Amino acid sequence: AAGPSEQTAFSTRAHIFQIDPQTKKNWKPCSAEAVVINVLLEPRVQYRIVSSEAGKPVLNSILTPTSVFTKTSPKFGQWTDARAGTVYGLGFGAEADLQRFMEKYEEAVREIKAWAAEPAAPKDASIRRADESVTDDQQRAAEASQLATLRYENERLRAAMATSAAHAKQWENELATLKNNNARLTAALQDSAANVEEWKTQVSWIFAHGGAVLDTRSLIGQCMMERSAMITRWVQGAPGAVGPSVPELSKCYTWPTQTDITRGCVIEHVCDGS
Repeated sequence: AAGPSEQTAFSTRAHIFQIDPQTKKNWKPCSAEAVVINVLLEPRVQYRIVSSEAGKPVLNSILTPTSVFTKTSPKFGQWTDARAGTVYGLGFGAEADLQRFMEKYEEAVREIKAWAAEPAAPKDASIRRADESVTDDQQRAAEASQLATLRYENERLRAAMATSAAHAKQWENELATLKNNNARLTAALQDSAANVEEWKTQVSWIFAHGGAVLDTRSLIGQCMMERSAMITRWVQGAPGAVGPSVPELSKCYTWPTQTDITRGCVIEHVCDGS
């Protein structure tokens, strides 16, 4: 709650978090839901960031000239409370809300620095000793808070590196699989190309010799018909006539081989001796 001499300089709503004092790297929620955040000003004395939930204080952070608010994501920011020796974080519902809070935070720090630069009234020895003691405590708290922040960032970077290494191994395995599949496809294409060339050769031979084979078979048939007619005339001829010998008859019905056809020797082979 605001003191009698304090006034509200700025208000917003956000979820409140605090760094885990045990692990120094995990965030612990201070509020169950988004709550009202008030920036209180006691003129020429101090700025405080306060909040409460269900009547219970959940945030009371006094700003100093060295306070810094850091935006770590579009809707999340944090700052170190040197006096409390901890780190607070705020999660906003919109990036614009975070931006307005950060601007007010930085404006408050500038004003605090201006107060510190003004000449102060002389203090007696007891007040100076008390101030020096408070300053030493603040310095130790600030160092402890900075150490906690550094540890947190170090753990986060280490986790990010481990995740990156795991992804790199997965990509390496996928690349090896792709290379293996590519090699198999290449071999299949080469075999297919070889088969196509063989088919082309066979088709070319058929086109080159197919017509000649058909023409030759026609001539063979004609020649055999003529031989048959010759034998018929011999059988029906005059007694004592000399006809073809048995080897000659056998020769008339000898079918040519493929080699004979391709060499063009069909007519001579079938009709020789007619």
